Amino acid sequence: MSPRRGTSQNHQLCTILMVTGVVAIAGCARSNDETASTTLATTVTDRSEMIRTDEGSAEPETSSSTVTDSSVITRADEGLAEPQNSPATVSSTVPISVDAPNPPVESPAEQSNEAIETDGQSLLQDEFEFDDVSDQVRDLQELLGVTTDGHYGWLTLSAHRAALLEAGLPLTNLRPPPAKIDGISSQTIPPGGTVRVSGSGFAPGSNVQIALHSRPRLLVQAQVSDAGRFATTAEVPSSAEIGSHRLVAAGTDFLDDPADPSVPVIIGIDLSPPVLIDVTTSVSSVDITSGPATFDVDVSARDEGTGIIAGGLGFSGCGSGTGASWNDLGNIYPDGNIVTGSNTNGTWRVPVTVMAGIPACTLQLAVVDLCDAANQCVTIRDGLPPITVAVTRSD
Repeated sequence: MSPRRGTSQNHQLCTILMVTGVVAIAGCARSNDETASTTLATTVTDRSEMIRTDEGSAEPETSSSTVTDSSVITRADEGLAEPQNSPATVSSTVPISVDAPNPPVESPAEQSNEAIETDGQSLLQDEFEFDDVSDQVRDLQELLGVTTDGHYGWLTLSAHRAALLEAGLPLTNLRPPPAKIDGISSQTIPPGGTVRVSGSGFAPGSNVQIALHSRPRLLVQAQVSDAGRFATTAEVPSSAEIGSHRLVAAGTDFLDDPADPSVPVIIGIDLSPPVLIDVTTSVSSVDITSGPATFDVDVSARDEGTGIIAGGLGFSGCGSGTGASWNDLGNIYPDGNIVTGSNTNGTWRVPVTVMAGIPACTLQLAVVDLCDAANQCVTIRDGLPPITVAVTRSD
């Protein structure tokens, strides 16, 4: 702001020096068409405001103070006065207080971020039951950056575990299923043969050692996926003893504790083919007016040796015939078509599709095929249950 000009102007300017941690009231200039200065310099640790009056100064509130600071700034209407080096005595001072510096104040954004971090840690340390579906699980998934379907499954559990480890928090509140062997392709394995093994519940990124007991023999080592699962093929030594054994998967679980689940196996030669137990279906007719129609057929069978790995069935009565098949050999047992039991004694569900465009007719079960892991297959045509399915159309 520029000083005002004139011959009879009376005003007073008080100038304040600002230094890091220091405020000094450096001086006041009063003018009546001439330059005059009165010096005041007081060192404080608090911050004062600049005081300016155009027509006079406030009355003094305290006693006089003598200062010897040589850094004085004065200002008059028409220019700057030279610094004054001599001590000055004044009769007016500004009340001051000497306090410790104020602590830094966090911004609202910093406070908000800290609150979010605190809430996030609290959510991370909550207990979640495996397979639970809830809004709280969805909130956790948003925090973890995984698919927000609200289902606490293997991938969410794995991401939850990783976040706890990264934050340096304990894993004690995790509730994972126990590490286990989910299935094997055959419970009877010939010497020198192979067996497909799958498992879940192991620490992501860890290794699982598949061994044959009673006399431990390491067969293969498998790496665990991010979802805590593994799948591998193990080869049994040709020198393995004939008889009962256990297949052991040794590793660490989701809580980083040792885990060694096992399943029974038989080392031997399977000389017995599969045996059909029953065939059933829940439908009696299908309509193909609007397009192809599909129905399910359940096949129950057993094989006490190496177990059933493949099968098929066929219907006659509608032209070239209708049928379906299954093959668990390329899958990890029991992920194939099996719905109950095991591959040595279980039930397989087979979808059968009737193509559109054929005339109305009646399907009748004609044949069932079964194969075990020792490549022993049987074809059954006689003695089958009398299953019929009517194929209809309304056009």
